[in-house]
Amino acid sequence: MRKKVFILLITASCLSCATLQDIEMYRSKGDSIATTYNYDWGNVYDVMKIVLNNDEDLSIYLEKMNCTLEYAKDDKRIWVKMNGLGMGAGIYFFPLSDSKTKVEFVRSRFNKIFVSDKEIEQIIKKSMDILNQNAMRSWC
Repeated sequence: MRKKVFILLITASCLSCATLQDIEMYRSKGDSIATTYNYDWGNVYDVMKIVLNNDEDLSIYLEKMNCTLEYAKDDKRIWVKMNGLGMGAGIYFFPLSDSKTKVEFVRSRFNKIFVSDKEIEQIIKKSMDILNQNAMRSWC
């Protein structure tokens, strides 16, 4: 009986874990929040990183959920890893031209419970405000 309970617990925990493939699958199905910035992807990436590292509400959430941010600038991505639960979210940067970038926020099914569309829209708004005001240096 204990062996069956143990196997059931392991199976349940594995099913709740999100992997990189899960995040990619959600993105390919269009299950994301996307926006376009009229700036090159490098500036958008750098500002997004600043917002993610300085947003007090997000920092509290990440700490409470035992999450870490992993920056992969060469891959044009930022990962939110939920320790013990796998991949929480991915932020993808797609250069459309030298001065236009599409950004997609993709959450795992588990992370959708804790991070609302409104919170993601706030991150987008804050990063857009910084870019529009050219105030990036004041955040550093």
